[in-house]
Amino acid sequence: MLIHLCQGCGKVSICRIAADDHAETIWKLFESSLEIDANLHAWLEESGVKALTAEDGQVVRRQLYGGQP
Repeated sequence: MLIHLCQGCGKVSICRIAADDHAETIWKLFESSLEIDANLHAWLEESGVKALTAEDGQVVRRQLYGGQP
């Protein structure tokens, strides 16, 4: 799932990933999300949303591209 933070109202939304979504784009979003501020990570956790970390990368790649664990 993707996390969307509205810049206008500050609302957090969760968007499901579909099978026909472009895997490379989702991977790039994952990579860029690793650079978000620690305060934002903490705020998301307080909001009940757990953002992925670099340690989740292998699982994300496997889910997007297939392959063995």
